[in-house]
Amino acid sequence: MKLYDIHDCIKIDDPDCETIKELCEKHKHDLRYANLYCADLTGANLSNATLSRANLRYADLRGADLRCANLYCADLRCADLSRVKIYCANLTGINLKHLKKQGSRNYLIAIKNQIQIGCEIHSFDWWLRNYKECGEENDYTEEEIAEYKSYIDEAIKFFKE
Repeated sequence: MKLYDIHDCIKIDDPDCETIKELCEKHKHDLRYANLYCADLTGANLSNATLSRANLRYADLRGADLRCANLYCADLRCADLSRVKIYCANLTGINLKHLKKQGSRNYLIAIKNQIQIGCEIHSFDWWLRNYKECGEENDYTEEEIAEYKSYIDEAIKFFKE
């Protein structure tokens, strides 16, 4: 298994590791600048790991142990951080600003000025104008439309703060 850095150079080449999770757990003290975009690190033991400036965008970190990890300037945009243990981790300079909500039918994911609900990705303004029609076109009930409208409002407020 090979792990590349953010410049597409081989960072770690370990033929004994079969998965990216196994490789990261084994070499957790040298993951600076690692390109872990979309990596499945569910439940990984990365306590005390050195992940400074690592690309963890869209990584699945559900239930991962990141206690005391060095995440200095790591890119965690859109990473799934559900149930992550992050006590005493260095979070200085991380790039994380996003909002993810599990609704009754789909996730709502908001980043900067865009919201994705299911397969629909549009600007904040578009959602404010079209949320009801979009919900009806996708067979949402009136209650679900109201639920997602509240999530849209919450996302917009989140990014205006």
